[in-house]
Amino acid sequence: MQQLLIILLFAFGLSLSAQTEKYSGTYQKSVETQIGERITYTLNLNSDGTYVFHMYRNMKAPNPEENLYGRGSWKAEKNLIFFHTEDKDIGPDYSLNLNASKAKVKTTSPSRKATGITEESLRFYASDIYWVKGIVLDKKN
Repeated sequence: MQQLLIILLFAFGLSLSAQTEKYSGTYQKSVETQIGERITYTLNLNSDGTYVFHMYRNMKAPNPEENLYGRGSWKAEKNLIFFHTEDKDIGPDYSLNLNASKAKVKTTSPSRKATGITEESLRFYASDIYWVKGIVLDKKN
């Protein structure tokens, strides 16, 4: 009985690790206006369950350039990503708090994978930061 319990716990740990590996990587979106203004969002989901979010904005006057960063931990449940930020994650360089932010991962259907087309994206559907909600980031690697 004890061996069965150990095997079940080991299998459960492997499945959690597989979920993290499945979604880890870099997600990004860049938007440029006709007058040369640019906004770039980059999210790195690390396989150790941590993340770093970066928003770069290069607008015309009065605020020419802006960089905002956030970091914390994430977990995957099915195709949903849940973000968590602790007090230790907030500081002078990391001011964004993505706590309570949630995203849905869209993966390529099996029929499209068979044709060699793979497209994955992540869409924030909930966030306390108004401009984060609704952002769609494409997976880069």
